[in-house]
Amino acid sequence: MAFNSMEDELNFNLLTSPGWNQKLEKVFRLHDANKDGLLTMDEFLNIHVKQQTNALAVSDDLKYKLAITMASFACYAGFMPDSKMTLKQFKMGIAKLASHEEIKRKSGAKTLLDHWTDAYFDLIDQREDAGLTLEQLSVLWRNTGITTKDSAKKTFEAVDIDGDGRVTRDEMKKRNHMFWYTENIKDVSGLYGITLE
Repeated sequence: MAFNSMEDELNFNLLTSPGWNQKLEKVFRLHDANKDGLLTMDEFLNIHVKQQTNALAVSDDLKYKLAITMASFACYAGFMPDSKMTLKQFKMGIAKLASHEEIKRKSGAKTLLDHWTDAYFDLIDQREDAGLTLEQLSVLWRNTGITTKDSAKKTFEAVDIDGDGRVTRDEMKKRNHMFWYTENIKDVSGLYGITLE
């Protein structure tokens, strides 16, 4: 099959990948708070912004940084305020975003997922050097309602690439990119409390 651009080829590869589709279906269901089969921008942002920051004593500036970062990610993925997205639209939006982001990443530019990871890390770790422990990340993940203590441990193990007991920004960025933007399911099973087969 001939493609007009690298973006078109990346879109096709993701949309036809069983593993990637499995990830996105689980993410969609996780965010669909009222279980109506449609996803709103508010439902998406509720988990990633409101629930993340409500239980943490962080500055308004850090909350704002996370909110702007997540709203940008949502808009680039096709979300619009006051509208609802089907599973198919969600997959297509994330595939389009993934194609754009992977090209950006390969050129050395900072991606939306890089900004997202930095915003999350800033909520917990101001030093930016040592990485985060399971205990620190469990607080953040528990606030989303996504993970139990057991799945937080599995998520941590999936993200702690070098196995040193600390998750660095770089490790989290790599796993986030792998989860959202690639067909890989083996290395990211457990991330966000989602088990993949």
